[in-house]
Amino acid sequence: MSVASSRKILQVAARAFVCPGFASGGNPVTVFLPLGDSNTALSSLERSKLAKTCEWESVIAHRPNGDGTSLQKDNLPRFHFYMPSGEEVSFCAHAAIGACAILAEQDALNKGSDSIIRTFSFQTSDGSLRTATVSGNEAELVLDTVLEEKAIDDKITMDKIMFEVGLSNNEHVTDEKYPWHINSSIARPKTLVPISSIEKLHSATNPKDAGLFRTLCDSIDSTGIYLYSPCNPVDGESGANSDRHCFECRQFPRASGYPEDPATGIAAGALASSLLRRGVGNHGEIFEFYQGTIMGRRSKINIRFGVEGGEEKGSGDDPIRMYCSGMVEITSRSVIINNMV
Repeated sequence: MSVASSRKILQVAARAFVCPGFASGGNPVTVFLPLGDSNTALSSLERSKLAKTCEWESVIAHRPNGDGTSLQKDNLPRFHFYMPSGEEVSFCAHAAIGACAILAEQDALNKGSDSIIRTFSFQTSDGSLRTATVSGNEAELVLDTVLEEKAIDDKITMDKIMFEVGLSNNEHVTDEKYPWHINSSIARPKTLVPISSIEKLHSATNPKDAGLFRTLCDSIDSTGIYLYSPCNPVDGESGANSDRHCFECRQFPRASGYPEDPATGIAAGALASSLLRRGVGNHGEIFEFYQGTIMGRRSKINIRFGVEGGEEKGSGDDPIRMYCSGMVEITSRSVIINNMV
């Protein structure tokens, strides 16, 4: 007969990729940090149950030993990323950004310090190693990835997908430098569609039939549709002839428990990589992606590429060193009791 026990868990809510000057911006994430015996990890069932209590993505962070400054794998924090459905996914950029900022702040609180400047490593559930730097309320992830692209030739399905979100397939940009009707992936495939104007972009609607939209996405092996349109920086400076490349974006996920995503780091990273491949921007320049505007959750995702990439432009199977950053705002923290069996 099993014996029930309980465990204290620190639950911290935050918003990642917050756009400066916009209240309630950013993508919500909840981070769960088990307290007490740090060597005892939560089971997958326990993690899934916690995730289902959240409206948005969550991270269950396990810290077996050490604080992440050591590169010994056994000492690194392990992040488990979850959708609100309880489904575990391999990686989620905004959730990782939020979790890193929360861990850094927690370490500073434990040391009685007001300064939050940390560089540490963590591992994901599949064993991949990631590095993040946190300075104040901004966190930056270092991602060594390979860009994968696949053209979508099924025009009929794309017509249906665009109709589902209230747009016509004729409302895209035809400039060849802007990738369109391709699945672009640095982690999970996102379908890129450039829209002719920000007004048209903001006229898109949530999918009319969530079940049909999921089926259509499955038929083209996509995890979501990423619509984008060139724009000026939010501070009003012109993006022309500068080292800033700015885009307004919207992401309608295949099936995540919500119809639209206010900030999607892996989609922004995929779009930036595909743009770089086509000669838009250079290594070391900044790509800025604004998202969630129509939702009232204005977000800002910064992407840049290391100069160590030379002139390869992320072509072929060459790894891309990408830096993904954004501001994080912690909104609440509490200790909950998790009953285990």
